[in-house]
Amino acid sequence: QIVYLNWDINYHAPSPWNSTDAAPVEGTIFSNLNNTSLNNTGYEMLIVQPFNGEFYAGVTGTGIFPSNVMQSNYWTDASQTSQVKISNLDQTKKYRIGCFGSATWYGFFNGNYTINNTTLSLNSHNNNSKVIYFEDVVPNSDGEIILSISPAAGTPYCFTGAITIESYDSQLSTAELPIANNGSAQLNIAQQQAGQVEVRRPATSSNDDALISEVKAYPNPFTDNLRVDLVLSSKVKQVALLLYDANGRMVYQKVLGSNEVTRRMQTLDLSMTKALTPGNYFLKVICDGEAQQTIKLIKVR
Repeated sequence: QIVYLNWDINYHAPSPWNSTDAAPVEGTIFSNLNNTSLNNTGYEMLIVQPFNGEFYAGVTGTGIFPSNVMQSNYWTDASQTSQVKISNLDQTKKYRIGCFGSATWYGFFNGNYTINNTTLSLNSHNNNSKVIYFEDVVPNSDGEIILSISPAAGTPYCFTGAITIESYDSQLSTAELPIANNGSAQLNIAQQQAGQVEVRRPATSSNDDALISEVKAYPNPFTDNLRVDLVLSSKVKQVALLLYDANGRMVYQKVLGSNEVTRRMQTLDLSMTKALTPGNYFLKVICDGEAQQTIKLIKVR
C-alpha cells in the first residue's frame, strides 16, 4: 500500500490522495494519512523548516498524477532549505519515498532532495511524468525519515507538489515490489469522502491567532499599478509588501507603519520602477517580520 500526499493550499486532490490544504508554515503537522486502501496509516508529516507558500502554475491536464496535484506546489527560494519529517514509521520495514514537482515557467528549476545523506535532483520545468525515488530507506531509531529540499546552485527556485510513501518488508528489494498505481484513479463517491487529513498548526499560526486571513492583488496581469487588499489581525503592527522578479531579486518594497496597517486597500505605484520589465513576479506579504503569503503576478507591457 502507498500513501500519496498532495502539497497544496487550494487545490485539493481526489481520493486516494491526501491533501495538506494548508500553508507550509514551520511547525504544522499533517496526520491521519490514508493509504490507497483508505486505511489510516498513523503516519504524520511535520514541516520542520518552512516553504514560501503555494505555487499554482504547475502542468495541468494529463500526466502521471491528477491535474490538481501537478498544478499545486510548495516553493523554496535559492539559498533556502525546506525540510519535512515523516514520523510514526515501522522500523522493521524499508520505505520508498517519491518526490514530484512541476512548474510551467521557462527555465531550469532544479531541486536537490536529500534523505539520509543521499541526494537526488529533479527539474520541475514542465514536468508531468518524472518522479524521483529514494529506495530502501530505513527510518531512524525514532521511526522517522527527514527530507530536505533546496534549489540547486544557480537555480532561483524549486517546486515540490507531492510525495509518495511506500513501505515493504526489509528483506525485499525494491525490484521485487509490484508496480505502483500512480494515484490518478478516482474512487467512488463514498470512498472519496472517507477520511480527512488532520492539520495541526503551531500555536502562532492557528486560525484564531493568524496575522493575516486574506490577501488579494489585482489586476493580474498588471501594468504600472497594483492594488493589494488585506484582511489583518488587530495585533499586526507593521506590514511589508515585497515584490521579487523571477530571479529572486527584490525590485520593490513598501513598508506600512502602524498608522497605515488599518487601511484595507493599498495601491502600489510601480510606474517609476525601471527594473519591472514584462514577466513573472512574486509579491510577498510580511507581517511583523514573519512571511505570511506569496502571490504570483504577471506584468505586461
